[in-house]
Amino acid sequence: RMVMASRRVRTLEEIVGECETDLSCRVVTASKVQEGLVVRVEDGTCSQVFSVEYRGQDTLTQEEAGNNKHFIDVWVENSVLVDRIRELDVVAGDWIRMERMKCVQEGDGGQAPHVFRFVMEDVRIWRLEEGELEVARIRERMR
Repeated sequence: RMVMASRRVRTLEEIVGECETDLSCRVVTASKVQEGLVVRVEDGTCSQVFSVEYRGQDTLTQEEAGNNKHFIDVWVENSVLVDRIRELDVVAGDWIRMERMKCVQEGDGGQAPHVFRFVMEDVRIWRLEEGELEVARIRERMR
């Protein structure tokens, strides 16, 4: 269903529907959930899609949809990936690059507006270093 040719590096702002994308970003939080992890990330642009956001374990509605956010929440349910993120010791403030992050539509698409969820399934993830060009670009956008 997904076209590989459409994969490229995008900013949060450039994600406008279902896609597979590479994303360079800064980690805002990483929260442990029953199914794995939710990693909240930002890149200095504003998300244009209604996406599911994690509200915290102790809230009645743990998930809620919103748009025009300066962050997105990415669900990680693949245990190998959860371990990889733990090994990388990813914490708030870290710069990371994700390859093949997915934006998928929730439900049957019957409801309006369409709600999307960001997920990491078969993703390569690594840490970006302070001096890298991608980090400088994100910093510039965050000003």
